[in-house]
Order: sequence, then C-alpha cells, then structure tokens
Amino acid sequence: MRASTFWQFSMRLYFMLVISLSLAVTKKNGESVVKLLNKRILFFMMITFALSSCEDKGPNAVACSSATIENELTLSLQSLSTDVDFSFYLEKNTGETFLYNRGTSTLNSLYKSASTSKWVTSAAVLRLVESVNGFDLTDKPSDHYPWTMPTGDPLYQATLSELLSFTSGLRKDSGCLSIGLPIKSFDDCMIDLVDANKGLGNAPGSSFHYVSTHIQVAGAMAIGAGGYADWASLFSDFKAKTGLFTNSTFDDPTVNNPRLAGGMKWTGNDYIDFLRAIVNNSITSSATKSLMFTDRLVNMPITKSPAQSGVNQDWHYGYGVWLECNSLVYNCVQTEYYSSPGAYGSYPFINVQKNFFGLIAREGNLGTFPEGYKVYQAVRGLSESWAQCTGE
Repeated sequence: MRASTFWQFSMRLYFMLVISLSLAVTKKNGESVVKLLNKRILFFMMITFALSSCEDKGPNAVACSSATIENELTLSLQSLSTDVDFSFYLEKNTGETFLYNRGTSTLNSLYKSASTSKWVTSAAVLRLVESVNGFDLTDKPSDHYPWTMPTGDPLYQATLSELLSFTSGLRKDSGCLSIGLPIKSFDDCMIDLVDANKGLGNAPGSSFHYVSTHIQVAGAMAIGAGGYADWASLFSDFKAKTGLFTNSTFDDPTVNNPRLAGGMKWTGNDYIDFLRAIVNNSITSSATKSLMFTDRLVNMPITKSPAQSGVNQDWHYGYGVWLECNSLVYNCVQTEYYSSPGAYGSYPFINVQKNFFGLIAREGNLGTFPEGYKVYQAVRGLSESWAQCTGE
C-alpha cells in the first residue's frame, strides 16, 4: 500500500470510529462512554500500525530474507565445479554486501587483470578528457602524440572516441605489446603498432574489432594531453587524486611499456573500490559515465568479439566496457549489465537496473574467460534476488 493510499484509508477508518462511537453510546447504556472510547481508539491504533508496515518501499522491494538467500548463494558457490579458487563479491547501492571466498582466494590476493584493465584505463582517460583543456573525444592521435601513421592512411583520422570503443579501424597487435617480445620502450612499441596496421585499408568507424591496440593508442594520447612522462606517472596521479588502486600496478609486459588493455595486477578490494566509484560518479561526472555506457556499435559490423566466440552472445560496447545482451543477436532495448571480463576469468560488473555491482576475482589459464562468467551465471538469479531483497 502506498503512503497516500494508507493515509486515505486511515482517515476513513477514523470517521468510521466516530460514527460507531455515536451509535455505541445509544446502545450500551450500562457501559461508560470513556471506557468504550478507549477500547475503540486502541483498536484503531492497532489497525493503523499493522497497515503502516505494508507501506510500499519502492519498485524493487521484495518480501524475502537476505540471510536465507545468502545461505543459498554460499551453498551454490560451494557446490560449483571450477578450475581455480575465486572470490565472489556483491554490493548493493545501499552498502549491504555479500562475500564468498573459495579455497585460498581472498579480496587481498593479487590477480592478473587481463581485459578487466580496459575499464580502468578508459576511466582514467575519460577523467582527463573532463579535466584537461583541449583534450576531447573528437581528437586524433596526432593532436597529442607523435603518431607515425602516414597522413594518407585512413587510420590517421581515427578519433579518441573510436579508440575507446574499439572502432578505430586498428586490427593488429604487435609482439612487443601482446607477449612483450621483443622488449621495447613504449614509444618504440607504438611504432611497431603503426607498422602492423598501416596500409590495410581499414576505415575508422567501419567495424568493431577487439584488440589491445586501440586502448594503447588512447593511453598515448592521454599521456601527451596531460603532460605526463609516461603511463606510470599518469596512473600515479590518477591514484593520488581518486584514492583508488593503492595496491595495484600496470607492469605487464614491463613497467616502461605496460599493456594498457590487459597488463595490470590488482587486488579484489581495489577493483571493488573502483566499481563503487563508478557507481557513485566519483571518477567522472554522471554525464561522462553516461557517455561511457552508451552503445557505440549501433548498426556496426562486429569482426572480432570474445563475447561471441567465448559465450555465444552478441554484446555491444561503450568506452572500455561491455553492454551485455543475453542473445545470439543483439536485441536488448535496455542494458542491465555493464562488465569488463578478463581472459583469466575475472568478471567485474555493474547492474544499473537492480542497483548492485559485483566481482568474481580469479586467475585461471589464459583464455578461461567463459569459466569465470559461468560462475556468475550459475548464481545470477540468486544474486539478483539478493540485490532486490529488503528483508534481513
């Protein structure tokens, strides 16, 4: 019962009480009017209190027991067959949390990020777009970095927006970035990336192709636009100003040439703080977060997608983050889950419809992204029920 309906009902009940008292005075000559009044008022107060407990608590309110659901979650996670230990964490926007650690995994364990760092790098870049005058999503790499791409190549016109959404036309990584061989500096490796992609005829904005190169070039632009010496300096400044990732680093394949799309090491607690900061708009403004979460692949051909090859789903992409759609063909009118799974199986996500976020922290073999995703899918229903539960 909504609050307005409840008070309307209360007033009606009050007038019924007055009428009944008037009638009672004429019918019960042997009983004190005061005594009868006390009885009726007590009855009225009991009914009012009972009805007030039924007041609507919002569209997601569900009669339930959080403790019961948490017990079911724990039993389900314990019974799962999985290749490695993991930590499973959920948090409602109200601050209520659930944690399950399997085996030796904890939220203080240090994990290789793989692609979970794409979300982090993109957030750091977007923060600079907000704060650095003259650094915009429509800028080209040559505006802020000594880009060696030939001016006549279509890729020369790629924008920061297209780089963050993996639609820049870049298709290939180089060994110095993907496997760290040969060992090269950041700038020399950037030259290799240009050489691997130039002359292929791929136009910016013509397709989505999931490779690390896009984010590396976006990071190079941010380093130049912000006046930093390297990514380590940029990330140190990001950590100092946000208070995030105090125990995490970018160091794979090397500190001097980190893979910005997957070369991070983080703790579960650090990444959880990052997710909470996104939810609370404390990294960027809500307007910039909205840009991050906007679908960049409308009517866009997809030429490489781990969501299609790994879990057989047609997800779309924003700026450094997936827009999940549980379908063979993207047909979701409203996105519920935003995520950035990694190739070792970690799975960070934000559910904007049910107001909670979560993390599966784990490190399986390279290419085990589907295994981590399966862990969440096995308890997705329980997780969503827990998120909507208002009982203790």
